[in-house]
Amino acid sequence: MAARDSLLLLSEYSPGTNAPPMHPRCRSTISAVVESGKRAARVGGKNIKVPANVNYEEYKRFYIKGEIKTADFQQLTKLRVG
Repeated sequence: MAARDSLLLLSEYSPGTNAPPMHPRCRSTISAVVESGKRAARVGGKNIKVPANVNYEEYKRFYIKGEIKTADFQQLTKLRVG
């Protein structure tokens, strides 16, 4: 499992070992898990919760550009659960 796919408890957080910065000039980041299966995002200056399995391109197409219909977006995110 890649580091980007793993969940880490705050009590296990250790910079340089299992969390950024991992090396000099490291640009890695972390994001909080708000609820099981959700993560925080910002849209139009507001904080929202989005499915954790949505990549940036899907997020942008649904939340920013409105190119994906709600039913299609929900089906897309359900396909990846499990």
